Amino acid sequence: MFSKFARAMVAGAVVAAALSVGPAPAWASPPSDACSLLTQSQLSSAPGVSMGASRTLFPKGCRWDQQVRLGDPAVIVIVSLMSMDLFTNSRALLTGNRITATTVSGIGDDAYYLTGSAGGLTTLMVKKGDAAFSVRVWGAGAIPGQIKPQEKALAQMVIARL
Repeated sequence: MFSKFARAMVAGAVVAAALSVGPAPAWASPPSDACSLLTQSQLSSAPGVSMGASRTLFPKGCRWDQQVRLGDPAVIVIVSLMSMDLFTNSRALLTGNRITATTVSGIGDDAYYLTGSAGGLTTLMVKKGDAAFSVRVWGAGAIPGQIKPQEKALAQMVIARL
């Protein structure tokens, strides 16, 4: 015959096992919609310009454009979701002839800039938990010295929504 303590231990083990089985909570999986990761007001705050509505670029990419008159220089922001393999391999595969990778601290679990020598186009690659994504600020209206800080600010906003 079991004591009250032994019965309580068995009951506790059964409850713990029941709670550990089943689907993972929704927040535990990586996001699938890049357009849902930033609001228009967040987008406007980092580059400091009024951004238009989001446009899906491809299944895991989203683009926002600065609202300007046709022909005026504009800032463009692109956020793309990616696999862990792509995040991990991009640093090694893309670094070389005209692209440099620079580690960035203070963002997610791991982050680095990929910067092209021709034209200075830069992309911030970020990993946080099971999610990986990139942020790119570019366009004729983007100010070169402000692009990396803007990408970093937007990445931190994305991380807050993960």
